[in-house]
Amino acid sequence: MVMAIAPLLLLMLGQGDALFGSGDLCVPADVNTYEVFEGGVSKGFGGVRYRGEEDWLADNTPKVVEMREHKLQVEVVYDRPWDPVKPETLTLTSRCAFTIERRSARLDRLKTGWANAGYVVENGVYVRAQELEKIRTALAMAAQAAQPPAQPVLTGAETLEDTATPGLVRQFWLHALILVGGAALLAALVRAFFL
Repeated sequence: MVMAIAPLLLLMLGQGDALFGSGDLCVPADVNTYEVFEGGVSKGFGGVRYRGEEDWLADNTPKVVEMREHKLQVEVVYDRPWDPVKPETLTLTSRCAFTIERRSARLDRLKTGWANAGYVVENGVYVRAQELEKIRTALAMAAQAAQPPAQPVLTGAETLEDTATPGLVRQFWLHALILVGGAALLAALVRAFFL
């Protein structure tokens, strides 16, 4: 039972699609990524969306030239699934440039980024190393708690009578003695003052 919960905990703490992340703030695996330059300075790597949420820039040259002529706005979704940031809107001018990133370079950059952010791969899911240690500790504690308590081992010198719990009279004889003494004292007081 306890070990069946472990994959669920990992999936809850994981970042969806292992390497690429998931959600609106992440670039899907099948989308090209570009190094985004503005004014000759690199702003990072990301996917470029235009005309709404579903159209990703697939090829650099023809679309960008056409969009620059009309000074269209594009949305850059930075490719950092370990630390997603809100997409940035850029107006395409001559100051903006995109350099396509090779798929193998993207994979290497993502693996390095996950590792630098403190994540490790566990069962195909990226999980923070600190959280993984907490999960392992919790699972070990739960497994230990699920174990039935150990029965005492009887040696040859012990008998079952030695380990049996004492009876009712043995446990409460002092209580009974106090009650009998109190009743006798009460009877003596009643006899002395009322009779």
